[in-house]
Amino acid sequence: MALLAEASVVQQSPNGLTAYLDPEWNIWGPVGGFVAAIALRAVGVVAPAGHRPVSLSCLFVSRGENGPVDIAIDPIKTGSTAFWSVELSQAGKCVLRAQICTTAKTDGPAKMDCAAPEVPKPDALEPFVDQLRRFGHEPIPFWLNVEGRQVDFRSPGDPDPRGGFTERWMRFKDWDVTSDPFLDAARAIIGIDTHIWAAYNRGLTELPKHVAPSLDLTVWFHDAAPESAWQLIAARSDFAGHALLSGLVDIWSEDGKLVARGGSQCLFVPLRD
Repeated sequence: MALLAEASVVQQSPNGLTAYLDPEWNIWGPVGGFVAAIALRAVGVVAPAGHRPVSLSCLFVSRGENGPVDIAIDPIKTGSTAFWSVELSQAGKCVLRAQICTTAKTDGPAKMDCAAPEVPKPDALEPFVDQLRRFGHEPIPFWLNVEGRQVDFRSPGDPDPRGGFTERWMRFKDWDVTSDPFLDAARAIIGIDTHIWAAYNRGLTELPKHVAPSLDLTVWFHDAAPESAWQLIAARSDFAGHALLSGLVDIWSEDGKLVARGGSQCLFVPLRD
């Protein structure tokens, strides 16, 4: 198990910024959301004091490999609100390209016309890993880094009557309250990226014959809640076609703050026999 703060850390060296794609954060390879979280944390290294993430939009240009990754950051615009272009590469090959916005501004009106889904609290639900094992499935490496509590767990072939919808509480193991807004936001990036496929599967009547790696990912950061170890992921993936799968995800804190919202397009790839 590799803790999020340690696994996604960005190092400064005479040759620039570097990080490491840890195999313990794999699903079909390095998790796209984990790679994007490293890009965001890299901006946190160079952003002015007082800045926080506003948005991230990225393309997963090629599949990353476990091991070192180089990070290049180009400041597109600086000031109280700033824009950054980020590229992660390995051996000269681009893995991810991202556009990230940060700001130090805090003033302005506020409203919220949405509310968190009414679901049981995580302590009232069975651990996700135990749910998987009850149905004869061993968790892949990624799920050993988090504690999950699936609302209304269903075995494969028992579809949710709503279709491609899912709600799951998720807590990164040994999460400590942090003053680093870029590390805090990294949790939402990973939660959004990993739950579109999960939502899609909830609507199926049989095991999928494909996987669907992310092509892109967009995240808007709304409200910080680092004190909330548990986050509720409410995901829907209600359209697939023309080789593509799409989905949207909301991330909620334990006390009902809308932490982040985002979505992704994924590309269907047939499973190998």
